[in-house]
Formats: sequence, structure tokens, C-alpha cells
Amino acid sequence: MLLVEFVVEEPSVSEQDAGDRLQRARQASRRPDEADALRLLAKAQLASGNFLEALQNVTVGLTIVRELGDRSGEAHALYIAALAQQGRGLPDEALYAANEALKLFKDLGDRKFEAAALFTSSEIRCLSQDHKEALQAAQDAQAIAQSLGYGRGQGLANAAAGRARLGLGQPDEAMAAARAAMAECATEAEMDCEERALAVLVDAH
Repeated sequence: MLLVEFVVEEPSVSEQDAGDRLQRARQASRRPDEADALRLLAKAQLASGNFLEALQNVTVGLTIVRELGDRSGEAHALYIAALAQQGRGLPDEALYAANEALKLFKDLGDRKFEAAALFTSSEIRCLSQDHKEALQAAQDAQAIAQSLGYGRGQGLANAAAGRARLGLGQPDEAMAAARAAMAECATEAEMDCEERALAVLVDAH
């Protein structure tokens, strides 16, 4: 399954542009800018399926933000690391990073990314066949997204809940969750979200 971004708030940056930013930051010895460029480079590599390279770059960035005491930067780096490990098919490592990111997002009061980390946790737990915990994480993500009025998040979380319910042998409930996701994603015109929900509907039949 392709990775999907739960939160889409900043313009995408190509690997080339992110690499150029990284080079400039290093030449100027600007450590915060270097860490941010590494984050953007890792995100671009995630989008192109270069999961190992993404993990390597975000790990370097994680070291920098920890040295700087940047807890928000640390949370985001851990979140990207979780996605990279998920993409590599390593659920144990991915779940550890997602849970660490979740703790930091909670402490920081970043509710939208708290929901994102829960959504990612749900998807990872489905990979591990831990469908009961996956469902709980998806429902928690959906509740936060609903409280924020964040339609994309509600749709993706409902799709994740549907996937977990399939694993629990609950096809009718899975279809209901997927239909709710389809409706939310269609309202938000989010194609990748709709595709997630559609995949659950197809598998439920």
C-alpha cells in the first residue's frame, strides 16, 4: 500500500530543490536550516519511494534537532522516520518511531499531527495484524480530526478504521466506515483519500 500524507499543509519540494537547500544551509553553517532541508529532502524521497534514503536523511536531521533542543523538529523527524520504516515494511521500527512522535505531539499540543501519528500507528498495526489496536488508533485519530473540523483527516481515519475492521472479520462495519470515508474525501476533493476508502470497499465485497 502506498504511503499517504495525513496532513498536507506545505507545498511539496522536489529532491533537487531540497538538496540545493541542504547544500546552502551547510555552506552557511546554519544548523536549523540544515535540519529543515533534511526533513524536506526526506519527505520528497518518501513520495518517490526512496524509503532507505529518506530514513538516512531524517535520522541525520533528528540528531541535529535534538542537539538544538527543537522538540517540534524532533517530533516531525520521528514521524517521517515512522513513515520511512513503514514504507520499508518494518512495522516494529515504524511503530516505535510513531509512538515517540505521538508522545511529543501530545506534549506540544499539536492536535493535527497527534491525529496523524495515530493514523500512521493504525496503518502500521494493520501490517502487524494487530487489528484491535489499529482500530482504536484510527478511531482516536478520527475523533481528533472531527474536533478540528479536518475533513481529510476524518476521511483517512475512517478508511483506516475500515481496514482494521476487515482484519477483525467485520465486513459490514468496514464497509460503513469506508463509505463514510468516501463521502468525507469526496467533499474535500481528496483523491488519495478516496482511493484508500475505495480499496477497503473492494476488499469488503
